[in-house]
Amino acid sequence: MKILFEHDYQNKIMTQAFTECATLKSDADVQVWRQLWMDALKSWHSPYKSVIDGRSLSIALDSDKESIKAAFLRLEKLMSGFFLKKAVIFGVDPELAAVIPFDSYPDEETAMDAIGVRTRVQREPGDFRSSIQFQNHFRQH
Repeated sequence: MKILFEHDYQNKIMTQAFTECATLKSDADVQVWRQLWMDALKSWHSPYKSVIDGRSLSIALDSDKESIKAAFLRLEKLMSGFFLKKAVIFGVDPELAAVIPFDSYPDEETAMDAIGVRTRVQREPGDFRSSIQFQNHFRQH
């Protein structure tokens, strides 16, 4: 399971995107996601909201949906203790949305509106230096 975490500290938004197709087969897969999320939280020290891109996420047909749902409820409870105010997911099929406790939306725009993002940042990976320069310029004025 590979997840790309992007952090917008100014707007207090963490975005998560699955970079390759991931299929949830058991609660162990939710535990792997939880560990990756926990690793990404090392740089957060204040309340945040999370927007999850679930277009590459699916649930196996033969999976134990009740144990996966219970694992997601534990994940939500744990993350709430680590400053998570709200999480939303978009682009998932209805079968998976029934298992995940986060609010589900059809597209990214609707999910961002639901979580309360007023300013949209264009995602251009790899230009970390210009991002720092922009934020430093923002703080000066």
